[in-house]
Amino acid sequence: MISLQEKAGLKGKLRITKRDSLTGEILYQSDWINNKIVSSSGYGRNIIMRQLAADTTYAIAIDSAQIGTGTNTPADSDIALQTPTATFSITDKNVSNDALTISIFMTDALLANGTYSEFGLRCDGRLFSRVLISPTFTKSTNQDTTIDYVISLT
Repeated sequence: MISLQEKAGLKGKLRITKRDSLTGEILYQSDWINNKIVSSSGYGRNIIMRQLAADTTYAIAIDSAQIGTGTNTPADSDIALQTPTATFSITDKNVSNDALTISIFMTDALLANGTYSEFGLRCDGRLFSRVLISPTFTKSTNQDTTIDYVISLT
């Protein structure tokens, strides 16, 4: 008897780039930060499983992102950011083989000055993934921010 084992997973990571809004010069770029794809009923990985079973109760398209100041460690049971401070629509998405790349551009005017420590992707307002930004990210006047996010099957 031949035994086949296939172990698949889903993982995400993000990178933050801060640019001078007047010159476009890169002021800061983080290392890639790994995230948590959550899995409560109706959130994250559970939405994917429901869709595979033809249960379309919850939308699967990632359509918005939030940034915030929470510091709790991400957990499967998370259904929201701890302390969300801003929400952004997502329009820049690209699929290549087993990876989805999302880019969120926040102009100086859209993202308030402050220090941010958490980020999440959402499907129709429901949390899909959450990450602690470490080290924290500080946005100041005349700075545009881009968050690049990659979700991949492993």
